[in-house]
Amino acid sequence: MIRFEKVAVRFPGGVTALHDLTLEIPQGQFVTLVGASGSGKTTALRLINRLQNATEGRVLIEGKDVQDRDPIALRRSIGYAIQGVGLIGHMTVAENIALVPQLSGASPEEQREIAKAGVERMRMAPDNFLDRYPHELSGGQRQRVGIARAMAADPDVILLDEPFGALDNVLREEIQDEFKELLGGAHKTIVLVTHDMHEAIYMGDRIIVMNEGRVVAEGTPEDVVRRPKNDFVKKLLGRRRKELQRFAKDSGG
Repeated sequence: MIRFEKVAVRFPGGVTALHDLTLEIPQGQFVTLVGASGSGKTTALRLINRLQNATEGRVLIEGKDVQDRDPIALRRSIGYAIQGVGLIGHMTVAENIALVPQLSGASPEEQREIAKAGVERMRMAPDNFLDRYPHELSGGQRQRVGIARAMAADPDVILLDEPFGALDNVLREEIQDEFKELLGGAHKTIVLVTHDMHEAIYMGDRIIVMNEGRVVAEGTPEDVVRRPKNDFVKKLLGRRRKELQRFAKDSGG
């Protein structure tokens, strides 16, 4: 379980990114954080792996305060994928995927097997892709490799910050489908940040709507869409509300 206890984040200049955030994410749940730019969703995500530290309050994983853990060891134990992927250009696909296992002491043979399993999981042929470099891949292929890298150490927690945002709509939906199928029944705790309500509904077991550093609504996708709690959620749903209601029902939300 991931737990936020009265967390605030303040930046120099008087900007407050999060206000008194209290939130629980149970083990094995796929949660989507959705909101406009500046809502605090990415800040909340980055607190989990200590890419951002809280000004007040605590963030706990399985009852342990992340501030009491070595940040490097913590990050190696958590999968992390971002928009734009962030692959290391001078490293091959195999080296990129196996980076955390390599840092954790895996042998070269083990690293190769982990990378092979990773590309196969992403429906990519190892013989065709393991020894390529990022610049030799399409955008969709790079995104697949980034997700494979996030999962390479078999982490219990996976953080996704707009990982599909740079893709065109057709490819985005294809990779969403593959990722959802891949993680079905994996019992991973997954936190996905998105500004796209359609994506939040399709991917998540639970939606958390954020605005100006606060949680303004949360629930199952169907609950959030069918029974919006306030005007902000209604605005976020917009004219597509009826379509999203049908989509939430059809997608199992």
